[in-house]
Amino acid sequence: YRNIKIPEWPNFHWDSLAENAPHLLRLHKGNQNLPWEAWEDTLRYYYASTSMIDAQIGRLYAHLEKNNLLENTVIILTADHGETCGSHGGLCDKGFTHFEEVMRIPYLVRLPKQKFAGEVKKEFVSLVDIYPSVLDMAGSENPAQHSHGRSWLDLLESKGSAWRDTIGMEFGGLGNVCVTQRTLRHGDLKFGWNAGLKGELYDLAIDPYEMVNQIDNPEYAAALQMLQEKLGNWMKETGDPARNMFMAHS
Repeated sequence: YRNIKIPEWPNFHWDSLAENAPHLLRLHKGNQNLPWEAWEDTLRYYYASTSMIDAQIGRLYAHLEKNNLLENTVIILTADHGETCGSHGGLCDKGFTHFEEVMRIPYLVRLPKQKFAGEVKKEFVSLVDIYPSVLDMAGSENPAQHSHGRSWLDLLESKGSAWRDTIGMEFGGLGNVCVTQRTLRHGDLKFGWNAGLKGELYDLAIDPYEMVNQIDNPEYAAALQMLQEKLGNWMKETGDPARNMFMAHS
């Protein structure tokens, strides 16, 4: 990637200082004077690292194939979070945001005999779905009854009740910095709760790069109420200890 030109993120010039929100904790100290070329150089290394990981997965795949293990193995490739890499006005690292670049993760599954090969599902899946899915594929008679997730074999095989139309995410800080954030996505609408600070509401249908916070827009009042109710229900279902605080201020 040494001589590859990488285009700017569409939200690179977003005014990251305009709103008092937890994302400020991930704002690069030199963001006001750091040009895109500096981030572009960082991304070259990031993309090279990604290619290196891809090559190692290829080695693992080849080993399974060579030793006749491939058709008795499920391969799941995912990650615990995304990365900002200069997006949203110069953010770096992870956490402290509700943005897609951190919340949206790779989620690839390779099943034996190339079952469902090439299929792309647009429904919401979560990392909590991995545990019940693995137990389900292993033939467990009672897969993860106490899990908050659900086996995505139900989604792939279109069986059981309708798949979820809403997904919740949570963040509680890193290192010595504690912050209470909950994110709820329903369709193209995303609501972000920042305990003690202004909330965030994005409409990804018209604002895919999350540059306009609609939280104070009266046109979204009904949608905001619906999202808050759904978030409260999700927090109740998962036994979230922050629910009482959320309910008291929503």
